[in-house]
Amino acid sequence: HYDNHRGEKKMKKILVVSLIILLTLNMMLTGYGAQIDQLKIAIRGEEGALNPYTYVSETGATIFRLVYDPLFNKSVDLIPEPWLVKEYTLSDDGLVYVFELHDNVKFHDGQPLTAEDVKFTYEYLKQYRKSRFSGPAAAITEIVVLDEFTVQMTLSSPQAEFLTRPLAEMGILPKHIWETITDPDTSRETIGSGPYKLTEIKDGEYYIFEANNEYFNGMPVTKQIYMPIIKDASAMFTA
Repeated sequence: HYDNHRGEKKMKKILVVSLIILLTLNMMLTGYGAQIDQLKIAIRGEEGALNPYTYVSETGATIFRLVYDPLFNKSVDLIPEPWLVKEYTLSDDGLVYVFELHDNVKFHDGQPLTAEDVKFTYEYLKQYRKSRFSGPAAAITEIVVLDEFTVQMTLSSPQAEFLTRPLAEMGILPKHIWETITDPDTSRETIGSGPYKLTEIKDGEYYIFEANNEYFNGMPVTKQIYMPIIKDASAMFTA
């Protein structure tokens, strides 16, 4: 009974920490709060290079959205809202989506994010599977670039959660970088278009993110995010 009680307390601590991370990052993505110099958030383990292919846990799946923008973003109420997408339409039969992108989005290396990057990303998922994203994206039968910032997706059947899964979860990859990557599971690439740049990784110790001051959706909430890795849940909760 004592061991069970300790286990329950440990799980509650893990849950609280996970919720803090999720809510804090969502606030940073949606523009709440005043800008600060540094935010420290501990995580329990390594998450690879924190791109859509190398994260390890649900924590990593949340954190990599600091670096990579999805087409939609889940609100604090978990409702998908346009993010990289400026406007969109859906055909009456629920099969054809047309997405108009914001035209002022840039990747961290200064290259523009366009409809070609969206098309590439979702076609890449079909070639190099990542179960969290490739399964929901399997319903996409055709992707057509209509112009530089407009892309059309056709589905095999209507998908009630399509805007959430995969569109509000999968980050858009820069085609000019990822088109040469044939082993994404070992990739160390960290260039996205998100509000933060992943500037330093010390394996087993920490991640450092710096604000993307040219972010299309406004100034990020904090100038730097420092994420130490503290594997023990109790020690992390105390720290």
